[in-house]
Amino acid sequence: MAEHNSLESNPLYQKLMDMRNVIFAERILDMYFFGPETVDVAEVMVNEFLSKSTELIATIDNNMLFDRKLDKCFKELKESSAKIGAHKVNKEVNETVQHIQRGDMQSAMASFYQMKMEVDTVKERLDAFIELGYQVKAAMMANAIDEQKKT
Repeated sequence: MAEHNSLESNPLYQKLMDMRNVIFAERILDMYFFGPETVDVAEVMVNEFLSKSTELIATIDNNMLFDRKLDKCFKELKESSAKIGAHKVNKEVNETVQHIQRGDMQSAMASFYQMKMEVDTVKERLDAFIELGYQVKAAMMANAIDEQKKT
């Protein structure tokens, strides 16, 4: 129990939790799936999302005006963003698809570029969160080693 209390009083841990709360409050993500203990898993999930979304966005970007049947790309992008809880990305994917279905390509392009901005925001925020998460994890390990030396 003392270890948990020392963790909560650690300024890095507090900063990490504050950052996580902002990420959720701003609905950049809508799932509480990670903390300092699971930063490795979060990094893998985020990297998978960013890799897949970058590839899909490029495909859509290069073909949107020529091929209105990009359903598979949009579906994969929705699934990928839903997997990590990237609500705003998912919302913009839905809006883009709706605009395309109505034949409103100007609005589709606007929603698509908003979606790209949301992906960039996810990347920026989660890269910073993961980096800080690794710092907290390292501090936790150092603390555990110090505690072990005391006994």
